[in-house]
Amino acid sequence: MLNTLWKHELKATGKTMSSVYVVFAIATLLVCALSLGMRNTGSGVMGVLFSISLFFYVITLIVLMTGSLIYLCWRFYHTMYSPQGYLTHTLPVKTSWILNCKVVTSVFYYLLACAVCLLSVAVTGMVSTGEGFGFVIDVVRETISEGAGEFRMSEGFFVAFMITVSALACLNYLLLFFAGSSIGQLAKRSKGAVGIAAGIGLYYVSQIATVLLAVIGYFIIKQLGFSYRVIPFSVILLQMFWICVYYMINRVILARHLNLE
Repeated sequence: MLNTLWKHELKATGKTMSSVYVVFAIATLLVCALSLGMRNTGSGVMGVLFSISLFFYVITLIVLMTGSLIYLCWRFYHTMYSPQGYLTHTLPVKTSWILNCKVVTSVFYYLLACAVCLLSVAVTGMVSTGEGFGFVIDVVRETISEGAGEFRMSEGFFVAFMITVSALACLNYLLLFFAGSSIGQLAKRSKGAVGIAAGIGLYYVSQIATVLLAVIGYFIIKQLGFSYRVIPFSVILLQMFWICVYYMINRVILARHLNLE
């Protein structure tokens, strides 16, 4: 049954997320086609069309990434706390595994959306500048070199650090809004609205607490003479701390199956 749950969750979520990836591809192809048309014809009209399309392309990327996050949060709520939640919780699987399945699947598809978005930007930049693949490689290398120098670490370690932080950030934000949905189930009415408010409240509380911890950590590092190389590890630990907090909120509330609509 556990394997069936994983397969169903991946397939059901993938149906919608695959549409998002297709839109990424279409937007990229349109911008690239207009860019090639502008370079080949040298027409001022094509240049105007390309500028307009580039503006809408950027808006499209933002909408797609935001929409993906909203969809994954909505799907969590819909399959856990709406009438369909009754069916979900009747499965002969531990509640913790149901939660784990949904969290891992959501993170997988959102990270894939991030990767597709970056690939889209890279292809668009490569075509619009006419510099080819080497241009993308040079930009990536320069960015990595500057970032590694700023954090005083090797380039390989910097890349691993950025990938880890990005993955943890995706997991963090998804669990944040999942936790808001779960807290909303404690309300007697307007559970959805309370869940949204709870998610926003958790976000601001975590941001304020993070800033305070960062300030305290900075003075500790400065006073005790620790190397600034501990900062990347502190960022990862802080992300993991909030991930554990949000996960436990979901786990505790889900274990009681509270207030299913």
